[in-house]
Amino acid sequence: MDTQLIIELKDVTIEQSKISVLRNLDFNLAEAESVYLIGKSGSGKSSLLKAIYGEAQITSGSARFLEYDLRNMKRSKIPDLRRRMGMVFQDFQLFKHWTVANNLSFVLTATDWRDKTLIKQRVEEVLNEVGLIKYFNQKVFQLSGGEQQRLAIARSILNKPSLIIADEPTGNLDPDTSDEILYLLNKVSRDHKTAVIFATHDYRIIDKFPARVFKCDNHTVAEVD
Repeated sequence: MDTQLIIELKDVTIEQSKISVLRNLDFNLAEAESVYLIGKSGSGKSSLLKAIYGEAQITSGSARFLEYDLRNMKRSKIPDLRRRMGMVFQDFQLFKHWTVANNLSFVLTATDWRDKTLIKQRVEEVLNEVGLIKYFNQKVFQLSGGEQQRLAIARSILNKPSLIIADEPTGNLDPDTSDEILYLLNKVSRDHKTAVIFATHDYRIIDKFPARVFKCDNHTVAEVD
C-alpha cells in the first residue's frame, strides 16, 4: 500500500505582505517522512513553512495538508490546523521563569484539555520521552540550551501531531548537542509516524542524517538530487 501524502503542494504561489515570495512551487511530504529545507536567508524557507501553518497566503495552485485546503481555508479553521502540527524554533520560545511542567500544561489547557490528572499524565509522558522528567519542577532558565530545545520538542508532540515543523532548531546549539536533537526528532518521527520538515543551514547534519532535500532558490523550491 502506498504511503499517504500528508502535504501536497502543486504549482503554488506564496505571498507575504502582498509580495510574491515563491512561485511555481511543488512540494510533497509523506506520513512519517522527514525532509530538509535549505536555502540562503531570505530565499523563502520561512514563507513556505508559514504557508503550511496558515500564516502566509497561497494565491494560486493547489495546497493540501491532511484534509485542510490551505489555499481556501477560513481563518477560523487555522487553530484546528495548528493543533495537527508541532512547532520547534531556533530560539525555543519558552516561558523562561515558569517550570518545565508549567510550560507544557499551559499548552494542553490552551488546546482544551480540562482534566488535571490527564494533563499531568501527558506532561510526564512527553518529558520521559525527551529525557527531561527529572526537571519536572525546574525553572526553564536553569536548563542548558540543549535541554531547552528538548523541552521545545516535548511541547511540540503534546497533542500527537501529524507534522513537526522545525525551523533552524539547532541554530543556537553546538555540534554534539545538535546531533542529540536530530536523534531525538528522528526517534519521535519513527515512534509516532510523525512527519518532520527541518529547515536548516547546517549541511553537516544533512550528511549525518540523510533524507530528501528541498532547496529554496530563485523564488521557487525544488528537490535536490
